[in-house]
Amino acid sequence: MSAELKAEFKANLKTEIQKGYIVLHNIIFVGGVHGVGKTRFCSRLASTLNAEHVTASSLIAKHNKHFKNKTVSNIENNQLILADEIFKLETMRDVILLDGHFCLLNENHNIENVPFATFTSISPKIALVLSDMPTLIAERLSSRDGWSFSVEFINDFQEKEIKWADETCKSLDIPLKVVDQSCSFDLLVQDVSAYLR
Repeated sequence: MSAELKAEFKANLKTEIQKGYIVLHNIIFVGGVHGVGKTRFCSRLASTLNAEHVTASSLIAKHNKHFKNKTVSNIENNQLILADEIFKLETMRDVILLDGHFCLLNENHNIENVPFATFTSISPKIALVLSDMPTLIAERLSSRDGWSFSVEFINDFQEKEIKWADETCKSLDIPLKVVDQSCSFDLLVQDVSAYLR
């Protein structure tokens, strides 16, 4: 995509978001830092709710072939692409389980909030944020991806993820549930189902 087309796409999508054209229902947004266990959790939840499980990274990758690691070179542009791909997503299921993040690492390895407009555009019914012990997350990232982050950095990342999730959900006036290992999965399913059509 040329620079001119990218600029036009970005401008058009921003206009759609501002006008409220992108309105989707029955989206559950599942956030959490890298390595917290979202993939396994989302697979189980999607199966239980008969939901369509999609990841933000896979949708963005349709447009951005360089989306290969945990850092993102242009968070704003990628989130605009995400909103557009969600808008175009075709599924026979009533519920979409969107596996993503409230915060991301930018290309300078700094923690950056995902723009609020992203969540406005995809209009989730409810948001979940997974949390776990930073030491366990660090071990998973090291063994799975070969990434080495300090426990202190992961703790800071997780705290910022939860804080921005809380602020975002309050602004959207939607429920937020922070899910850790002590949470009952069956009770969580009941709670989530209550907010869906």
